[in-house]
Amino acid sequence: MELRQLQIFLRVAEEQSISRAAELLHLAQPSVSQAIRQLESELRGELFLRSRRGVSLTAAGHSLVEPARQMLRDLVVAKESVADVLGLKGGNLHIAAVPALAVDPLAPMLGAYRRRYPDVKLHIIDPADVADTPSYVRSGRCEIGLVENIAPQPGLCLHELDAQEIVLILPPGAAVATDQVSWEELARFEFVTSPPGRSVSRSRLDYIFGKTGKELRICVESDHRTAISEFVLAGAGAALLRRPLAAAIVERGARAYPLQPRLEHQVTLIHRDRTLSPAARAFVRLASLQSGRGEPECSSYR
Repeated sequence: MELRQLQIFLRVAEEQSISRAAELLHLAQPSVSQAIRQLESELRGELFLRSRRGVSLTAAGHSLVEPARQMLRDLVVAKESVADVLGLKGGNLHIAAVPALAVDPLAPMLGAYRRRYPDVKLHIIDPADVADTPSYVRSGRCEIGLVENIAPQPGLCLHELDAQEIVLILPPGAAVATDQVSWEELARFEFVTSPPGRSVSRSRLDYIFGKTGKELRICVESDHRTAISEFVLAGAGAALLRRPLAAAIVERGARAYPLQPRLEHQVTLIHRDRTLSPAARAFVRLASLQSGRGEPECSSYR
């Protein structure tokens, strides 16, 4: 089994098309087909089902995806570790983060990282679901992930960053008579939010209303997570937002109210419990120092 075969296999699996994979890999289509056939022959089983519409993974093919990604990721780490002897002068770093965490705290970290390591190319991947980030990291698709309120999990190292306050945001002109809003009082409002599992704000809403037993009234449910602030500013309804994100729209007229009891969510950086690439090690160190946590302590970080 050759690494090039695994690269071709993963590209075909992602595109579900041999012709499209060949185009992206800058290879002739017969070369891609031959590489897949050789891999199937060596593994003694079909990896893809072929049809006029393209190809799809068999059960055997699905079982190969994660090990193949890990093998390629480990090869990248090995190559970059050798290059690190001469200094961090290149490489790629893939980071998984949903849009809300990409805006804050990831964006400031990226700026600081790029100023220090301008030759590293960064790839920010948006998981389909908030809960998918750990699987992106475990599979090797991304080397680092940003998550919220995660419990310890086998095979992952966790580095806690900043805990951020969740606040109630109301449209311009709307107001409440108190400085704080209780969880029970949130039932008075209609909310703008994303579908379940798609954002930090929705997970917090579901948590609060699950605790109070009151009805969560949703007036706008949108896949456009980054537009929720704009919907609130337009007067569509209320929202729960992390304070760093709320600050931007408060300057434009929205009203922010702390919750009682106070609600926070913990932002955590995660990576696999194994050797990191030099680019990833540098990012973990920078993120830990910026959050005031000091040097990272996970044993696999070194």
